[in-house]
Amino acid sequence: MDISHILPGSLHVITGGMKGRKTPQFISVFDQLSYAEIKTQVFKPRCDYRSELHEKFNLPHNYIVSRTGAHLPAVEIDDEKPFEILKNLDQDAQIIGIEEVTLFEQPDCLVEIILQVLNSGKAAIVAGLDKNFRGEPFLPMSSLMAYATTVEKSYGICDLKGCSRLGEYPQRIIDGIPADYNSPIKLVGASEAYEIRCLEHHEVPGKKDSKILRCF
Repeated sequence: MDISHILPGSLHVITGGMKGRKTPQFISVFDQLSYAEIKTQVFKPRCDYRSELHEKFNLPHNYIVSRTGAHLPAVEIDDEKPFEILKNLDQDAQIIGIEEVTLFEQPDCLVEIILQVLNSGKAAIVAGLDKNFRGEPFLPMSSLMAYATTVEKSYGICDLKGCSRLGEYPQRIIDGIPADYNSPIKLVGASEAYEIRCLEHHEVPGKKDSKILRCF
């Protein structure tokens, strides 16, 4: 992302699939802004704690951390109370960052908060997945992309051995099998894991076939 494009009132979205280097890209942008001596403030949902990464790199809970070890301190916000972003907002900050926007509850509320930030003359950079485990738009990312000045998408490669297609879909695995369509979008306490899959290998039992409207 060219930081010269981050102008007052602009919104910039970093999205795509798992293992698509979204977090390193997000962190890199804020590193550049720091070198440019631009005042920033970064937020993250409290639930975004990756024990395997935070412990591996010996980082406290309030850090954003990527698989590469790149990290960035952030203000933790209760994921059920996104309005607390406004309560904790530094009025001197020129650019606001919000990581893992899809992990916040009340997605419509989060969109309104971000629009309010933009209307105050600040720029915003947000990051998160574009699709949920069902392969459907992950709120509020679909709305944020509509409001965005720029959108950058990136994906990893399908995790299935021998497949070299883009891994555009998050595959939720619960107790060794693909999660059913009717499972909650956000699941806490289950023995779950995630892979990235291409469209061909993405499995969602219980998902109805898409209906195609044909005009004649």
